[in-house]
Amino acid sequence: MREYCVVLVFERKILRRIFGLTKYNQIWRIKTNEELDKFIKHKNIVNYIKAGLVAYKECQIPEQLRRYLIGNP
Repeated sequence: MREYCVVLVFERKILRRIFGLTKYNQIWRIKTNEELDKFIKHKNIVNYIKAGLVAYKECQIPEQLRRYLIGNP
């Protein structure tokens, strides 16, 4: 579970860099998690990766990573 959270934190960090700051009452601030979630329409990179791995099961990834992402078969 910890790795999942680390990936989500990294994703939000990148999204903040991409979408930039918000100007509110002449003050610049970073976007909140909710604002970022609206931009990406409630999708996240972890689910995207999992869907790609399920669609392409023969990809050559380490067995430990495969078990984590797809689940224990």
